[in-house]
Amino acid sequence: THHMKRHLHFYLFVLALAGFLAFPGAAWAEEEEFNEEEIAEELIEASEDDGLSEEELPEDELPIDDEPLQDLEDLPEEDQEPAPEATPEEVEEAREAADVLEQDETGPDFQPEDEDIPETPEIESPERTLQLLVHPVFPPFQAEQVFQPLIDYLEEVTPYEIELNTPRDFHKYWLDARRGEQPHLILEDSHMAAWRMDRYDYLPIVRAADPEQFSLLTSAEFADDELNQFVARRVSTLPAPSLGYVVLANWFPNPMQQPRTLSNAQTWMDAVEIIFAFEADAAMVPYSLVARYPNLYPVEESEEFPGLTLSVSQDVDSGIARNIAEALLVLQDNPDHYTVLNEMDVEFFEAADPDEYEGLEELLKVLFAL
Repeated sequence: THHMKRHLHFYLFVLALAGFLAFPGAAWAEEEEFNEEEIAEELIEASEDDGLSEEELPEDELPIDDEPLQDLEDLPEEDQEPAPEATPEEVEEAREAADVLEQDETGPDFQPEDEDIPETPEIESPERTLQLLVHPVFPPFQAEQVFQPLIDYLEEVTPYEIELNTPRDFHKYWLDARRGEQPHLILEDSHMAAWRMDRYDYLPIVRAADPEQFSLLTSAEFADDELNQFVARRVSTLPAPSLGYVVLANWFPNPMQQPRTLSNAQTWMDAVEIIFAFEADAAMVPYSLVARYPNLYPVEESEEFPGLTLSVSQDVDSGIARNIAEALLVLQDNPDHYTVLNEMDVEFFEAADPDEYEGLEELLKVLFAL
């Protein structure tokens, strides 16, 4: 019995100690609550002495409510009220308010006058990039040197970008033409301008003022011979459909009575030099070269044709065509671009009359008959 009492006292002591450890804050909470109420009553009494009512006390000195606040997380989910989502209109209003705060110090209602807004200068840009095809009377590398000054001039005085197209030879040039390729601008001899006008509705707008004419030049050995005596003789020229080749072919329409046409020259001057190399008996050359070779003799001269012609595609706007034409018609008055005409061996350009080109495409029919 004595031992049982001792054990019972020990167990009661352990239970008491466990309870005290499990609830250590209960007594402190009551004491803290009592202290807070006591402090609040002292503040109210002090405020009454100073003539302040409870409503007039500062917010941080108001008496604490007896019922402690609950955290939102401690509330049941059904009692928690979700924060309202902002509508798109409210979001836009908030952005506008932020933009207003970033305005000048003149205030949110400040609106600058029209005269305070600098005007953006209008930069005239090209409506399109135009392709200029030139006939291959020069090899491509030399054609770029001859015709690039023309490109530079047109790009300087007009708002257009110009791409120079230099075919490698007359074979490629003629093949592309018959396949229907239609560049915006073409600078070529009048018979091809007439052919494109008839076939694809191209319009000649300007031409070189001097007419174009071809001559058959020969050496002193054959200076006194007639044209028909050159049947079976070697004649140098540029390939078909160059105007010199076409003129020569029309002089000898009979396929059984023709000269031995050598179309291996790359320029008209090459055709003349072939005579001096004793590789040909005569050469077809533009009339402008005749005076440069006094030791060669003209056998026959062609009719006069309209000079080097610039034609525009039907797809090119009439305003663009007019701007290009006007720029070329005053080119001779611009001393800064003297090399443009000089490189092309043109004195000046003048307006082209489409009526002058009617029927010239017939010269090409001999090529289809051969």
